[in-house]
Order: sequence, then C-alpha cells, then structure tokens
Amino acid sequence: MISIGIDGKTFSVVRLNEFSSEEEIAAVKSLFSGFSCPLNEEVESFLRNDALGFECRNQSVTYLIFAENRFTAFFTLANKLIQVQKSKISKTVLKRLLRTAEDSGGDFLNVPSVLVAQLGKNYADGNNSLITGQELLLIIHYFVREIQKYIGGAVYFLECDSDRHKVIEFYMRNGFVLFSERKAKSNGVNLLQFMKKI
Repeated sequence: MISIGIDGKTFSVVRLNEFSSEEEIAAVKSLFSGFSCPLNEEVESFLRNDALGFECRNQSVTYLIFAENRFTAFFTLANKLIQVQKSKISKTVLKRLLRTAEDSGGDFLNVPSVLVAQLGKNYADGNNSLITGQELLLIIHYFVREIQKYIGGAVYFLECDSDRHKVIEFYMRNGFVLFSERKAKSNGVNLLQFMKKI
C-alpha cells in the first residue's frame, strides 16, 4: 500500500494483487459488487468481471484508491505500443516522441507507452465525493512516473468515447492531447485517443 497526499488529503493506493488469500479475494469481489459508476457501465463491468483475471494473467495492473477507509476510485494500467501519425501532432510533441519512438520513415511513429486502460470513481454511498477527477489523474500520473523510472518512455495515454464531450474537455484541461481515434472492436464505438507526456 502506498499513501499519497494531495492538498491536505491522504489517499491509500493498493495494488489488486496484494490481495491473495481466498478470504481477501472474496472480500475484494464483495467490494467490487458494490462499486457504482453510473456514468460508464463498461467501467463497472470491467472491475466486477475482468480486473482480477487480467491481473492474474499479467495483462494489466489494477490499483484501488481509498480515502477515509472508503473505496473511492480505481485505475488500471497496461503496457501498449501506440501508433502516432506525425502529421497530426505538433512539432514539439513530435520532437519529444522521437526520443523513445521507433520511426519507420513513414507518417507513423511506434511509441512505447503506458495505457490507462480503465479509471473510475465509486459513486456508491457518496464515495465519489472523497476524490475529485483531477486528484484521480494526479494519482495516476504519480504511478506512471514511477513506471518510467524503471522502463523509460515519454508518454501515457487513455481513450474516451467520442460522444462524451464533458469527459473530453476534462482530459484536455488536464494536459492530455488528442492524437488519434479508432473503432472499438467489441461494440464499434468511436474512441478518441489522448496522450500526455510523463
């Protein structure tokens, strides 16, 4: 468990794999069943149905955030190689990416990065009021910087449904830059991809 202080508030962050006994896993499943994120049902579904399996298979790492001993939020990180189109980013961003990216000579760079695969606040019992979206992003940024110390890299990224205008504005206000979009394989939703320097 790691404690992180932000503006006088203390958050405890626990990696999901720290719960290993049968009793602990049962308690985690119970905790997840009470998680509520009405703004995004996919986030709820991931936490309840996939987070433990992805962690066991080392496909991603999920972190649980607690404030005042209440489960307030979570996020999931994974390694990912992204393709960035050179012609769609600024020269400043391009220069930074070229330090770590593989340049094939075309219009695309292959950039090793950290994917923020999932993130969400827990709206059950008002737990969401104990953490702001900005505090959640600051905690994620802290962990991404820690990862960078060990494996390098210049950026991390996340994706957002193209119709979630308030969420898009929120990410952009917090330093994320739109660099691409793609169709989700599962449901065909158009996803915007945003990156931020580490």
